[in-house]
Amino acid sequence: MQRSPTELTSLVPIFVLLVAAGCGTDAPTGEPGPAVISLLDRWPEARVELPTPPPAAAPRAEIRFDGSGLEGVSWSVVQGVEDLKVDGGRLTGRATSEAPVILLETASPMGAGDELWAVEIALSASAGTRAGVHPVPAQGPPVPAIVARAGEWPLSSPLVPGDEVRTYSVTLDRVFTLVLPVGETDVTRVLVRPTDADAADFTVESVRLVFRREHLASIPSGPGWHGLGEVFRETLVSRAPEALSFTVTLPERPWLHLAVGTVEESPPTFRVEVAPAGGASAEVVAELEVEAPEAWQETRLDLAPWAGRTVELRLAAVADAAGVLAFWGAPTVRNAARGGERPQAVIVFLADTLRSDHLDAWGHGRETAPTVSRLAAEGTRFADVVAQATWTKASVSSILTSLYPATTGVADVNDKVSAAETTLAEAFRGAGYATFATSSVPFTGQLTNLHQGVEVLYEFGAAAGAAAGNGSGRGVEDYQSKTAQVWVDAFLEWLDLHRDVPVFALIHVMDPHSPFRPKAPYDTMWAEPADAERFAEQAARVEPHIESPLMRRFMAPSRDELAAAGVDAASFVAHEKAWYDGSIRGMDAQLARLVARLGELGLAEDTVLAFVTDHGEEFLEHGRHWHGHTVYGELSNVPLVLWGRGVPAGRVVEDMVRNVDVMPTLLDLAGIEAPRRAQGRSLLRFMNGGAARPEPAFIEQRGAGPGEYDSFAIVTEGWKLIWNDGAPEGVPERELYDHEADPLDQDDVAAAHPDVVERLALDLERWRLWAESDRLDPDAATEGLSAAELERLRSLGYLE
Repeated sequence: MQRSPTELTSLVPIFVLLVAAGCGTDAPTGEPGPAVISLLDRWPEARVELPTPPPAAAPRAEIRFDGSGLEGVSWSVVQGVEDLKVDGGRLTGRATSEAPVILLETASPMGAGDELWAVEIALSASAGTRAGVHPVPAQGPPVPAIVARAGEWPLSSPLVPGDEVRTYSVTLDRVFTLVLPVGETDVTRVLVRPTDADAADFTVESVRLVFRREHLASIPSGPGWHGLGEVFRETLVSRAPEALSFTVTLPERPWLHLAVGTVEESPPTFRVEVAPAGGASAEVVAELEVEAPEAWQETRLDLAPWAGRTVELRLAAVADAAGVLAFWGAPTVRNAARGGERPQAVIVFLADTLRSDHLDAWGHGRETAPTVSRLAAEGTRFADVVAQATWTKASVSSILTSLYPATTGVADVNDKVSAAETTLAEAFRGAGYATFATSSVPFTGQLTNLHQGVEVLYEFGAAAGAAAGNGSGRGVEDYQSKTAQVWVDAFLEWLDLHRDVPVFALIHVMDPHSPFRPKAPYDTMWAEPADAERFAEQAARVEPHIESPLMRRFMAPSRDELAAAGVDAASFVAHEKAWYDGSIRGMDAQLARLVARLGELGLAEDTVLAFVTDHGEEFLEHGRHWHGHTVYGELSNVPLVLWGRGVPAGRVVEDMVRNVDVMPTLLDLAGIEAPRRAQGRSLLRFMNGGAARPEPAFIEQRGAGPGEYDSFAIVTEGWKLIWNDGAPEGVPERELYDHEADPLDQDDVAAAHPDVVERLALDLERWRLWAESDRLDPDAATEGLSAAELERLRSLGYLE
C-alpha cells in the first residue's frame, strides 16, 4: 500500500523538555473551566499571531491537452476506446467496452526523486459508476499486467455521469491493493480508465499528479490529520514563527496533553506559553527541542499554577527559517480526576480472524486463551454471538457503527463509512474521553474512515516498523500478522500519560490471522519442529496448484487443490490449527499484560473491557480456506466477553446476540446515549438476567470477484437460513441449518422444512430491503454544513 509522504519522510523527534520553574501562584479567578478543552475544537476562536505563508510550491505535474501543462505528452488507446482525439483542448473518445483504457506518456519523468501524494483527474463521462487512474514509474510493471487487473485498480473514484467536467481526487494513503503496486516516483506513464460503462462518451480535461513537495507547501495552518511514522493524529499545524493563541478557562487540575513532530529536515522548537488574563506577561511552560524529525513525541504538561483561571494558551513554533512546519498532535487540556459517574477506561480488544470454537472458554480442548477464560469467569461471556460480515473491513465497520454492512455501504476494499455516521470513538470523544486506536490492517483505519473520533491512530505500517527494529533476526514479514505485543506496548505507553483522565481505546490485533505460524515459544506449543518441516514440504507441493494469487500468497489452498497436489488434507489442516491455536495463546499473553497493567495503575475496577472479534476462519469445513467467501458458522460464530465496571460477574448469556450490539452496550455501560441510527441494542438486559427476546441476526457477504456471488443469512428461533443470490450451478439458492445443534452448518435441512425456509426467506428479504434503504445518501455528510465546517471535515480526512 502506498503511504503518505508524511509517513515516508517524517523523522523521529527526541525532545528536551524544559519546564520553567517559578510559575505564578496567584489565587485563581473565575469559575473552573470544562474538564476537556480540545484546542482543535477551539480552532475557530484561535488567534494566529505572526501568520506566515507557506513557501513557494514545487512546479505542478499536470497533463493537459490545450497547449499548457507538461510538454511532450503523447496518448494512445490500450483497449476498449474508439475515436480518441483532442477536441477543443480536451481528450475525447467513446468506450467500446466496460474496461476502456487509454495511455498517457511523458517525455521526461514526473516527480523525479519525490513521492506521489495524490492524483487528480478532471473528466466527464455520459455513463458509468467509477473512473480510475494508475500512475506507472519508469521501472514499473508493464502496461498489460496492470490492465489485466483493471478491476482492482486502487486509484479509482465514484463517477458522477453527465456532461459537466468534474475533478476527482484520490490520496494515495487512502487506497489499498493486494496485487498491483502503485508508482511512487519518476512517473512516465499514466493509465486512465475514464468510465466503466460500454458506449459511454468521455472527455478528459487534465490529469494532475501531486507530489510530496507540492503537498507540503500547500498545508495550511489549522486543523488537519497528519501522520509521522504511520502514527496519525488530529493535528494543529503552524509555520514558524506563527503562534496559535487560545483563550481558555482551565479546570481544577489541568494538564495539557499533546504530541509534537515535524517533517522538516531543519525542525522548529515547540514552545508552550501561558499568559494569565489581564495583560500579564506570558510564561514559558515548556520548550521542546526536536533533534530528529521521524515520529511523534508525546508528553503532558502540568498547568496547575493556573488552575481555574482564564488564560491565554500559546503554541509557538520557533525556527531559523520562516515557514518551517510544526505539527501539534491532539493538543487537549484535561482535568486529572478519577472516580466519576462513568468508567475511567473503556477498552475494545478486537482480535482479527478468531472463531469462538478455538477458545477454551467455548469448550476447545486446548487452553488457548487462559486470560480470556479468566475475564469470562470474572465478567460476562456471551455463548452465541453472530458477526454481521465475514471479512474485516465490513465487519469492523459494523461493530464500530452499530450498522449492518448493507447500511454502511462497506462492501469492497476501497469503500468508506460515511462521515455522517457516528463511530464508537466519536461517541466517547464527544463525552470527553481521550481516544486511541490501532489498526493491524488497512481496512480498520483511515482507509475505511474509521479514524473518525480517534485522536491518535497507529496504522498497520507502524507495527512493521517496530518489527524492523526487533533485533531478533526475523524478518518484518514474520510479524505482519502478529501485532498484539507491539500494540499493547504502544497503548500502555499512551495510557501512562492519560492514566488520570477518561480514555477509550480500540486495540485491533491480527495474531490469529494467517500466516498462522506464531512467534516463539508458541510455535512449538502444539506443533513439533518436525511437523513444521513436513508442512513446509506440503506447502511447496501445493503452491503451484493454488489458482488464486491471493490464496497462494497466504497459503490457503482448497480441498481440491490439496488433492491435486497429493497432499493429505487432514495432516495439512492439523498443523495449521496447531499454529493457529499457538497464535491465539501468544495474543492472550499480551492481553494478560494489558490487564495486569490496569491493576498496577489502579484502573482495573474502573475499566470496561470488551473482548471481541470480527469473523472466524475456514479450515476446509466447506472445502476452502480463508474468510469473507461464505456466511457459514466457521466464519460467523465469534466470541464476546465483557469484563469490568458494571458487568455482572460469572454470568453466561446463552441467548444469541450480535456484533452490532457491542457499540450500544458499551455506551450504555458508560452512561452515554447511543446514536439514533444504531441498529443494534444494549445487552445489559441479558447481562442482568432480565427477560428479553433475542433479535434476529443477519449476516452478509457481497461477492466482489469473478465467479463470486452474494450470500445473506438470518439466524433466529434456533434456525439459520442462507440465501445465495446468483449462485452458480451446484450451489443451492437457499440452505437451512439447525443453528444450535449444527453451528458449523454441515447438514442442510431445507428440504425437510420448506415452511421454515419460506417464512425466514421473507424475513431476510424484508431486512435486506430495509437495511439498504437506511443507507445514507453520499451528500448526507455535508448537508447543512457551512464552508468552514466542510473544510474542517476535509482537513481531518473524513471527506475527500
